Amino acid sequence: TKNTARGLSPMKWHYDMCAVLKDKWIFSQMSESYGLSTPHTFGFINNGSLISNELYGYESLLERDYDVMFKPVDGACGIGIFHLRGVGGKLIVKGKEISIDELKKMTSSGRYIIQQFINNQHEGMSRLYPDACNTLRITVAREGSGTRVLGRMCMLGAHGTDCSNWHFGGVSVNLKEDGTLDKYGYCKIDKKVTAHPDTGVKFEGYKIPYFDEAIALAKRATECFYGFCSIGWDVAITADGPTLIEGNDDWGIVAHQMVEDRGWRENWEQSHGKMNI
Repeated sequence: TKNTARGLSPMKWHYDMCAVLKDKWIFSQMSESYGLSTPHTFGFINNGSLISNELYGYESLLERDYDVMFKPVDGACGIGIFHLRGVGGKLIVKGKEISIDELKKMTSSGRYIIQQFINNQHEGMSRLYPDACNTLRITVAREGSGTRVLGRMCMLGAHGTDCSNWHFGGVSVNLKEDGTLDKYGYCKIDKKVTAHPDTGVKFEGYKIPYFDEAIALAKRATECFYGFCSIGWDVAITADGPTLIEGNDDWGIVAHQMVEDRGWRENWEQSHGKMNI
């Protein structure tokens, strides 16, 4: 209720910018406006109604080949996401052909974005696990007029999943300052491992491609999204370089502590102030 219409200074507004990150549609539009590298977003579905400058309706997905992800606008932990390919006038989800009516039913309740699927993952990331878009979580804090990287980890798919999320059986590995993986990976299924459970690739010393560029992208994005003390960026590594998947205000301090095998109180307080516990 506090606004300029009541004669109050804008400096006294209390507003929360978390929706800018939590709403994937808003995030995609802002990222593109900043010129940040992100997957292209084709449109937005609001309870079955498709809104797009490129797609005039669901049927247009049949007119040329598409490789896209449908993501709940306010989703988290990979829940509700599905991969759709349009091939030769057919729609394929999880290896099975579906009809336009089935797709409409799948998206009739809720809000989704239709976003480009990253199908050009860098060979160095695919070697770790080829069946998912493996990502980096780079958590960056704002400090004065600059930024500081709080932590880095690599999130890998595993056990046949096409999602790199730890909650779906993926593996998380600490990423050291030189861009190489640490010795151990952590997984809900396999607990603590030194190599990927499916590909057998050993973690320790494995070099992540475009690491410096990924760090630079995460820092620049933090500066662009100015209303946050810290953001955990999910970054994919393509053959052409890093690209932002999403930013997280609730970025998982527990996960960083798990993969680093240490407490983060001092690291947190350096950027966020003293904990009141």
